[in-house]
Amino acid sequence: MTSPGHVRQVALNWLRYPVIGKFIEYRAFSRALTVAAILQLMLYACGLPTLTCSFRDVTGYPCPGCGLTRGICALVQGHWDLSIQYHAFSPVAVVVIFLMVTGCLVPNPVHRELVWIVSEVERKTCVSQVTMLLLWTYWISRVCRP
Repeated sequence: MTSPGHVRQVALNWLRYPVIGKFIEYRAFSRALTVAAILQLMLYACGLPTLTCSFRDVTGYPCPGCGLTRGICALVQGHWDLSIQYHAFSPVAVVVIFLMVTGCLVPNPVHRELVWIVSEVERKTCVSQVTMLLLWTYWISRVCRP
């Protein structure tokens, strides 16, 4: 039987797990995500066909990330209000993409320092988990909107 102290420790470990720091740490994974994100954004910006949302195609409901491509493109073009209308987490996505691109391009000593800094911020503030919970809440509100 698990004790309340054990459950609390598991919850604290989850809250302090550095999600973005881990993405940046594993360069091959980070590069793949970054290339996919930039390719999607470039295709959309050029008016070419982009990847569609499989979740939406199957269920008819938007996924938590639906609207991010349009939101990021609007944000990069300086249309903050439109960006937020497309997806409220567009600015967060831009910051994450920026960190991942930076992690892919910097030399090893700087890379290790970047991973450490991002991971420490995540551990001390629980920003990634709070952001994920807010994203899920935002998604539920979008799905339940009449």
